[in-house]
Amino acid sequence: METIRDFELIRDIDSAIRRLEMTRPLVFLDVETTGTNLESDRVVTLGLLRVEPDSDSDSDEVQIELMFKPPIKITPEATAVHGITDEMVAECPSFKDSMGKINPFFEDDPILVGHNIRRFDYPMLAAEFAIAGHSFGYDTIDTFLFFKARFGHSLAAAYRLFAGRELAGAHGALADALALPYVLAGLVSNTDLPADMDLLVHTPPDPDWIDGEGKFVWRNGEAVLTIGKKTAGRTLRQIASTDRGFLEWMLDKDFSSEVLDIVEKALRGEFPERKDTNLNAKEV
Repeated sequence: METIRDFELIRDIDSAIRRLEMTRPLVFLDVETTGTNLESDRVVTLGLLRVEPDSDSDSDEVQIELMFKPPIKITPEATAVHGITDEMVAECPSFKDSMGKINPFFEDDPILVGHNIRRFDYPMLAAEFAIAGHSFGYDTIDTFLFFKARFGHSLAAAYRLFAGRELAGAHGALADALALPYVLAGLVSNTDLPADMDLLVHTPPDPDWIDGEGKFVWRNGEAVLTIGKKTAGRTLRQIASTDRGFLEWMLDKDFSSEVLDIVEKALRGEFPERKDTNLNAKEV
């Protein structure tokens, strides 16, 4: 426990939730899927924990774990991670047929909280909702990005740091969802992040990050790339002048739309300009 002795540990979900200032419900969630392809893979389990504003009792917290039979096979690689096989979900309903149980968690414009939610859980759920004929548009808080900017990356590591124990049942959808309040409260209690959830939605993971994943960061007023053996640490202006091929390569890869927009503009000779900002004002 040497690595966590300087941190205030979060002992239970109730104490975690009391540290968060809410005007809207929070829905902590995690999905397990047939694979990692955002275009073709499907959700097989969904873990949800909904917390109402001013929650002061267990009755204000509702949790559920649902399993679905997907229309495609679960890949062996995915099964190796979450342990779910085709046989285990063979008699389960589809995601669409489970909407009656899912929809109540998403009522009244909640804020969705997840670990890597923006890159994975959110687009996977958005696709499932669309297939089921339902709209899906919510604010999100991604604990992965905040934790990565400060400490590391994995949910298990974040839980270990702030709860002071190992995450039992990691990669189970509900177990992961129930770990998220500890991580979010730990981040709020032990860093400079705001406790106001509506404010946190618009807080960049790190004030020096230009995009939401830290692929570009500010250094001495210049945009600097953080990836690539030959490009990491170099300014975007330099790369656009001498290594345009790398930026063109990035356009064909699975980077966020925010990153791709920065790259496209750089290839046209347009570069980000840093504006006066602080941790609680989203960089635009």
